[in-house]
Amino acid sequence: MNTEQIECFLTVSDTLSFAVAAEMLNITQPAVTHRINALEAELNVKLFKRTTRNVELTREGMAFMNDARKIMETAKGAVKRLSNPEVEEIIEELRIGGQGLVLLPRLAKAAGKLLESHPNLHPRFTSIPHKALFKMLEDEKLDCIVSFSQMSKNRDLQYREIMQTDFVCICPNGHRIAENTTCFSKDMMGERLILTAPLAMPENVEDFYSHAVATIPLKKLYISDNIEETCALVGAGFGISVLPRVLAMEFDNLRAVRISDCESLSFGVFYKSIKGNRLLKEYISAVRDEALWT
Repeated sequence: MNTEQIECFLTVSDTLSFAVAAEMLNITQPAVTHRINALEAELNVKLFKRTTRNVELTREGMAFMNDARKIMETAKGAVKRLSNPEVEEIIEELRIGGQGLVLLPRLAKAAGKLLESHPNLHPRFTSIPHKALFKMLEDEKLDCIVSFSQMSKNRDLQYREIMQTDFVCICPNGHRIAENTTCFSKDMMGERLILTAPLAMPENVEDFYSHAVATIPLKKLYISDNIEETCALVGAGFGISVLPRVLAMEFDNLRAVRISDCESLSFGVFYKSIKGNRLLKEYISAVRDEALWT
């Protein structure tokens, strides 16, 4: 594995095009293919799904992206320090995993509260399938994960609750359910339903989804790739959806109506240890600030 292969992987990841990556790197397209093939052979995984029409990252490719960026930044930092050894910057890196990109503004805002006391803070945010996230935390490639308590049973990890969050029905303004402050699961029967597929959900949501898939005709069932897409489809009138309130995006044309017969969920921060880690301790405190979630 070398920096040319890593740079090639990151460029293809950003552009999802071998041809565009070749142009940006000023090399031939076969050279791009050769570097990616060599990297995949060394890692013994497929990083991209390739067809004649498009290129997509595999789950393994998504999981490798954070490591790849870190390798490149380390290499570039080493070159910079060696070229000017008198300049030594002390960077405090904080690696944060999140349950979906929808949480990123709040997680970034919590990090921003630490800038005064940590002016060289460099937060890094990762949002990939939850199993890969928790594997990164177990391997100490992340400092913490903000997610639901149900998402990990690993007793080696510690957990601090931020809040209890209820389930909501996401529906457009003017929808019959939007007229109420609360509703029941049965009120959603017969509606077209939009489910968020790749983002792993807590058991309560998965149970609801499983029941919906078994009882709703396929023509009334939509699968989206992420929460942003789900909410956009709801706003466009394709159907309604069910999400934990903390993950429900705020749109002017949408209502989030609490589902009374669904139990609330514990939402908080997972980490291995904060002993001797003042930065992580301060970040967890900042994330738990109630004002961040209201």
